[in-house]
Amino acid sequence: VTAYKEHQIRVYDVSADGLTWNLTPVWVLGDGAPSGSGVNQLNFPYNVAFSPDSQTVYVSDTGNGRIARWDISGPTPVWLAPIGAKCANHPQPCEDPPVDAGKFNRLRRVAVDSAGLVYGADFWGAGIEVFDPAGNSVSSIEGDEPPTPGFSEAYSVDVAPRGQVYVMDRLNHRIQRF
Repeated sequence: VTAYKEHQIRVYDVSADGLTWNLTPVWVLGDGAPSGSGVNQLNFPYNVAFSPDSQTVYVSDTGNGRIARWDISGPTPVWLAPIGAKCANHPQPCEDPPVDAGKFNRLRRVAVDSAGLVYGADFWGAGIEVFDPAGNSVSSIEGDEPPTPGFSEAYSVDVAPRGQVYVMDRLNHRIQRF
């Protein structure tokens, strides 16, 4: 569960049928400190996604303009280096390509495909940043001058099982597929 204003992700134990769950979190990701930007800190986390093997959790750390991640393969989550960074001139638009590769103006959501590529929807930056599983910037789809490609507020991103990437282009009232 994303605890947006509490700057945490809370993980609960839920029965297989979804009817019973323990109200005490099994894990808490993020220390809950307001405006935290260090190790194990989140600043307004928005959503989570999991690696194909379910061993890594990715969190859209909106306030920090990065994708936070933890190794969850063991009994206790282990903080990993975050992916991406906030633009140097935030909150103004990011620099022009290629200077802005892997940077976010206002990260909103994160998704992961079956190959482990990580997608970050840059809401105000009007684009999608793509990273490999090691956190290296692979590509960008950006621009606030649509039609194609480009977005006016890339609000959400998701990946279908066959690899199609769907992006919600909020101000243009459309879904784009790649």
